[in-house]
Amino acid sequence: MGTRLTHDSDHTLRGIIWALSVCTLIPCLGSHNAITYCLDRSDRSPVDLTQPDLLQKLDKYMKPLIRPFVYKWAVTQEATVKEQLDCGVRYLDLRIAHRPNDTSTDLYFYHGVYTTLTVEV
Repeated sequence: MGTRLTHDSDHTLRGIIWALSVCTLIPCLGSHNAITYCLDRSDRSPVDLTQPDLLQKLDKYMKPLIRPFVYKWAVTQEATVKEQLDCGVRYLDLRIAHRPNDTSTDLYFYHGVYTTLTVEV
């Protein structure tokens, strides 16, 4: 069902809002990077390749200094997925990728660095 406007004056913001159905006004609670509660804190996990070159180089050569800042930025959720769902979250933002230099075919969740959990398909 689309929004139905019947008169030129209805094209104002007020007219559009009144024409919307209640379903389009109900928010859906979501979780940004839902699985960052289990980021891999070992040296095995590189900074993901979508990060700027400077960050990748700093992480490679100054890992003990840089990693605490990377984790502080990368962790957006501390609750598990089940705990998030129990709190009413209904949309999960999941980023999935293959870990660079990993010889397995495993896929991981990631946000800045990769998680300890693998994706089960």
